Amino acid sequence: MATNCKEENRQWQKQKRKMEANPFKLKKELPHLPGYIIVILWTAFIFCMIGWIILASLSTTKEIFTGGLLCERTAFLKTTLRHFLRIKRL
Repeated sequence: MATNCKEENRQWQKQKRKMEANPFKLKKELPHLPGYIIVILWTAFIFCMIGWIILASLSTTKEIFTGGLLCERTAFLKTTLRHFLRIKRL
């Protein structure tokens, strides 16, 4: 049992040395490029959705249905302050 563990450790060390000897190679990574692009786009989409949800939760129903979420006249801090003051009154 202990020899198995030692053997696995040796193999792992050998693989580690082999990986350190072979730095980043563009030809090897190029086939993975579409996957990287998809992951980056998906991550950007998720962050946009989370931002939208946060903006919607800090806006009034009127602002949401009139499309005033991202207008210049309804600044993020102004809306946030108004909601915190409303919560404080309750």
